Amino acid sequence: MTVEESRHHHDPPHDLPSWRLPMVETHPPWIRCHSGRRNALDPNRRPVGRFSAPSGEYGVVYVATDPFGAFIETFGTPMQRNHQGFRFVSSTELSMKTMSRIETRSNGAPLRLVDLTGNGLSQIGADSRLTTMTDRPDVPKRWALALYRHSEQPDGLLYRVRHDPSRTAVTFFDRAVPRLRANAEDNLLVQDHLLAAILDHYRFGVM
Repeated sequence: MTVEESRHHHDPPHDLPSWRLPMVETHPPWIRCHSGRRNALDPNRRPVGRFSAPSGEYGVVYVATDPFGAFIETFGTPMQRNHQGFRFVSSTELSMKTMSRIETRSNGAPLRLVDLTGNGLSQIGADSRLTTMTDRPDVPKRWALALYRHSEQPDGLLYRVRHDPSRTAVTFFDRAVPRLRANAEDNLLVQDHLLAAILDHYRFGVM
């Protein structure tokens, strides 16, 4: 294996369909940071997210297990820094985002996720590059498709937030959406105490 090859995560093994998946049950609430113009539970079929379908084979809904994780997953990558290390987000961007609380419907069973937060990675022959790599975005998508098609039919994937590994996020596959419901909250700018705490925690300023 060359040095260049070692930097990249490999594709899912061809016999992954016969492997037992590391499954965990997950319980609400979850938090979704999304455009206020869109339904919080509208599955996205475009290949724009880490575990989105390569060619529209399924839709996904990305959520986090707390508002901090939802914020940094949304705003963690595009950034500007000043000499003191602060990052900035515009008030326009914040005003366009809504925090929605995602819960299961009252008669719904617990949702089952493939656990990619710890030793579950090694149990399927993967490692942490699968959830953090950015130079080969096609690879996580192929893994997600293989897991989506697995006979155990998981409802989604549980993984660590890229910019804050102390927090976790979930990719729900579209087949789980009928068992979910969303309670939309206000946009971020009017959630003063929450927004202040998040900005302070991640050293963000507002332009």
